[in-house]
Parts: sequence; structure tokens; C-alpha cells
Amino acid sequence: MILDARTMFSASGDFANEIGTANVGDQIDLGVADADVGNGQPVYLVINVETAADGGATAGATVAFQVVSDGVATPATDGNQTIHFTTKPHVAGNLTAGATFVYPLPVSGLAYERYLGLQLVTAVEGEDALVASAHLTLDPHGWRAMPDGVN
Repeated sequence: MILDARTMFSASGDFANEIGTANVGDQIDLGVADADVGNGQPVYLVINVETAADGGATAGATVAFQVVSDGVATPATDGNQTIHFTTKPHVAGNLTAGATFVYPLPVSGLAYERYLGLQLVTAVEGEDALVASAHLTLDPHGWRAMPDGVN
């Protein structure tokens, strides 16, 4: 897999979701099933919070992110998708603007299906304010956001 602009799940995307699991952003077409996502290198999921989560009306509302794959372009949200990684549940009110989260994806385990996606799992209360960017990278420590270049 070549990591470039096409490895973004979301650029300033709306991560609104009622209770349950929902696809957020775009899916990445790996081209074939059982692809080596990082070409032998570890791959990291980076999530940048741009607008804070409101947590709904309940202080105990939580959200988690999961990287999934499926054989169809819109991954299932009912458990038929292959779940490769799930973050710990975050208290929605703690997802503040400017926060960045970096998670390594598993190197081995379940084979990737053709389409890779990002899902938001919301519990207790719906989330309607969270805006974030999410992408994959091979070098999470050297990555930083840069303004668009003008040629």
C-alpha cells in the first residue's frame, strides 16, 4: 500500500453518530484482499480532533474508533466487518480540539479484506459535535500537519 493523500479516512470530517457503530470518512481501496497494508512496515492510525466532542447530554458518553476491513466498499457496521483494531473508549467530553491520538495497527492477525475503513463506536449518548481528521502513516513521530503548498 502506498501511503499518500489517498490514505486519509477523513479531512475535517463530521464524526456525528448516535449510539452504535457508524462508518466515518472515506474507505481505502487496497485493490485486493489480504494485502500487506504497510509493505512490511508498521502502520499507524493518526486522529486529530479539530472540534471538541460534546458528549451529548450525558457526562458518561464514550466514543471509540476502530479500523475495519470488508469485501464491500461500505464496510458493515453489524459485526460482519473484520475488526483489526479498536481504541479504548474515550469519554467524549475529553476529546478536546487540538488533541492528537496515534495508534499502531496490528502487524499480524486477521487478514485484511479489500476495503479498509474507520468506524466510530458511540455508547451511552449520541455524539453530534466531533470534527476530526484521520489518516494512516508509516512515521507517526515525523508527521506534522503542513499548510497546502502553492506552486
